[in-house]
Amino acid sequence: MLMRTAWIVFLKECLDNLRDRRTLASALLMGPLLGPLMFGGMISISLDRAVEQTQSTLEIATQGGHQAPNLVAWLAQHNITTVPVEGDPRELVRSGERELVLVVSEDYARRLREGMPATLTLVADSADSAASRHVARVQSAVGTYRKSLVQRRLMVRGVSPLVLVPVNLQSDDVATPTGRSVAMLGMVTYFLIFATLFGGMYLAIDTTAGERERKSLEPLLSLPVPRSGLVIGKLAATSVFAVVSLTVSLIAFSLAVPLIPLDQVGMVADFGPRVVAGLLLVMLPFALFGASLLTLVASFTRTYREAQTYVSLMMLVPTFPIVFAFIYGVRPTALLTAVPSLGQHLLMTELIKGEALNFALLGISWASTLALAGVLAWVAYRFYQRESIVG
Repeated sequence: MLMRTAWIVFLKECLDNLRDRRTLASALLMGPLLGPLMFGGMISISLDRAVEQTQSTLEIATQGGHQAPNLVAWLAQHNITTVPVEGDPRELVRSGERELVLVVSEDYARRLREGMPATLTLVADSADSAASRHVARVQSAVGTYRKSLVQRRLMVRGVSPLVLVPVNLQSDDVATPTGRSVAMLGMVTYFLIFATLFGGMYLAIDTTAGERERKSLEPLLSLPVPRSGLVIGKLAATSVFAVVSLTVSLIAFSLAVPLIPLDQVGMVADFGPRVVAGLLLVMLPFALFGASLLTLVASFTRTYREAQTYVSLMMLVPTFPIVFAFIYGVRPTALLTAVPSLGQHLLMTELIKGEALNFALLGISWASTLALAGVLAWVAYRFYQRESIVG
């Protein structure tokens, strides 16, 4: 009787939701597709601009550049051309006429001949993000020029430049090109969790607050069937649509990620069928957790609009642990993977890095997420036992 009731309610809720094409398109198409498209487009544009700015010729304004011809020539070798300008350099930058101005001091040549520090002043606006990138490029070029001058002075005095290198620190990056891609693709996990919640949101609201508002919940609860069957059927329908939304989002990412030009920055993304299947496996219990959470919250509301407000706010809660992970850079442990959404985020990050799935941690994540989903579903069932639920 229980399972038969749950099955009938499940079919009824699924068919009702499929008939509402506008809501269906919003839940299963717009949400899951818009995120991957925006993510792929923004990352591609950012990478193209970064590569273009590194390879393109940068033109900067200078004052007193005639006193430092060798420096000007050095900058030209690094694709930085100089243009003499007149006027107050601070006012030129503040007015936006120039992004940055390199000022060569009047005694630059004399102090350089005497082996004394010669002053260069780079005038820029640190609040201008575009100018900041150009400042870093000029500082890097001037820095290498300064090192070359130091080496020449030491060699002229018969001193080896190696005396300035008492310790030689070499970097040995053990990360694979796929692992480095996490720096760019780390936000994918956030979109997947959000797509899962978004896919079940409308159905969770419609099967609770929506039915109460349409006055169809009271006749349903008056039927001589176990209310636990009603709750199970509604949760099952919401979970299925959450999984469908997640699957659509995964397919969209598998098509969008290969189009991102990560190879231009020495990265490789592996978003093939193995990784997609692993991500889906990690996220499956979270669909039931999200369905239970959203159904419980929607059960306490009186109207569809009120439910939308509270459920939308509640959808932000599972993203808080992900923010914590980004800030502190945590690695997957048994304790952390037991936290819903955080555990899924950590395991999915390992998969995107090209690491093998840790089935022990996966088991912990599944067990804790399903246990908390069961608790939330039980609370929702207890609420359905109360007569006050019909309003």
